[in-house]
Amino acid sequence: MIVLVVNDISSFDLKQASAAMSNLKKLVQLPTGIIVPGLPGIVPGSQTRLGELVGNANWTFGSLDSAVTGIPALTNSTFKCPYCTDLIFICEMTAAIGYDTKLQCLQLAQKLALSANRNNKRKYAIALYGVQIYHSLVLQEINEFNVTINQLIQNLEDQNSPNGGQSYLAPILNQLYTTLGNSSSSKIGVTIIMGELSVIRDPTPANAAAQKVAKLNSDVYVLDETRFGPPSSIWTTLTNNQPNHIVNATSAADIEDFFKTLLQDLQKSQC
Repeated sequence: MIVLVVNDISSFDLKQASAAMSNLKKLVQLPTGIIVPGLPGIVPGSQTRLGELVGNANWTFGSLDSAVTGIPALTNSTFKCPYCTDLIFICEMTAAIGYDTKLQCLQLAQKLALSANRNNKRKYAIALYGVQIYHSLVLQEINEFNVTINQLIQNLEDQNSPNGGQSYLAPILNQLYTTLGNSSSSKIGVTIIMGELSVIRDPTPANAAAQKVAKLNSDVYVLDETRFGPPSSIWTTLTNNQPNHIVNATSAADIEDFFKTLLQDLQKSQC
């Protein structure tokens, strides 16, 4: 966003500045303008010409006072806040990752969702994967999500189910890509995946799927449970190599620090 504050846009200035504004719009989604009084006062027709320059009369304001209230309302209707949208959890459910870690992932997802529930714009989803996708991503309101995750926790506690013998990562990452792409807001939401790469059976398709997700510029965090196996770039690809987005999930202290930091960020949002 950019705010252009002027006393007047003359017809000559409008012609001269139109090409520059066209180039600016390639970088700026919301060019706005404010007319302020100069020595001659408000020049007749100045706001109309300013509207022609920025491309929308509704993006211009006839005074600083009207801009003080108008611009925040305009930006709120145009831009979505980073953490007011979807919060997605993905948990690996395999024998390799173990019962305790599976339960920890579900409980962490529930705890974070309930703690972050401060506005009605955010939706939540939980997915489980292993040999296959055991539970698909479905965005829900907080109450529906809580019912869903309570049932998943009960299934795990009663039957240790699901409990896959191998891990196929590509299918759930492709589903994540579809979910993010179909949501008008989740491209700037948060995805948290807890998994490991020790028994992954599809590293090449998984890396390709991770590249697709990364191109959406969604905020993805990985709680990495990998304890052995060859090095892999899947997690760094998935997170766009952003700092502090891959957490050593074998350390309880690191998980606790991650939870506190992310929760603080979520609660700071003012949407």
